[in-house]
Amino acid sequence: MLASMMVMIYMRIDQIMLKQLSTAEEMGKYAGAVRLSEAWYFVLMAISASIFPKLVRASALSESEFTSLASRFYAAMILICYAFALPLSLLSPYVSAWLFGGKFQGMESMLFICAWAGLFVGIGLARGAYLTAKNLNTFQFYSTAVGALLNIALNFAWIPQYGGRGAAFATLISYAVAGYVSNFFYAPARKQGWIITKLLLPWNAWRTFDWRQFVHSLNAIRGQSNEYSV
Repeated sequence: MLASMMVMIYMRIDQIMLKQLSTAEEMGKYAGAVRLSEAWYFVLMAISASIFPKLVRASALSESEFTSLASRFYAAMILICYAFALPLSLLSPYVSAWLFGGKFQGMESMLFICAWAGLFVGIGLARGAYLTAKNLNTFQFYSTAVGALLNIALNFAWIPQYGGRGAAFATLISYAVAGYVSNFFYAPARKQGWIITKLLLPWNAWRTFDWRQFVHSLNAIRGQSNEYSV
């Protein structure tokens, strides 16, 4: 619950700080970029919510099955993020011009950056499910808190000079630190950091995902869980 509160803080504090440290015009452009870049997050949240119970069951049944499912979960989230972020970032000039017109010129650079922040949102959701299944909630809270504090510090440093682009970079970096980089500073999560590093290469993620094996793993876990319940 506390980690979720921290996420809400650094997902919205940037717009509040933009209003105070920059212009209303910059805040409007950034708010538009954020709204567009977050429009597809519900897909990530739905997938995470559906996989999490299966991760918990896998952790109780077999460590190898749990590790395999977690790796495929990371791979699935990363591939989905690439599928949304890549076209959104490449088409950002056309999307912003079509939806908001010439008055929002300059928003395209913010949208480009915010689109890639979604990659670390997906990784963070998958890692959050892993940490909860392994009962590593304290680390989840601290890593999220570090991300929130870093986001505030970077906003103070970059918004006065770079406006909305500074806020977008602050968001991207804080998401990356909270959901990815922090793994390397905590021994029980360090292996997850290296797994994510490997899977950030899309061809590795595609090979690891192997959707047929992914579905088979879910069915196997469901079947074993039913046997135990009987």
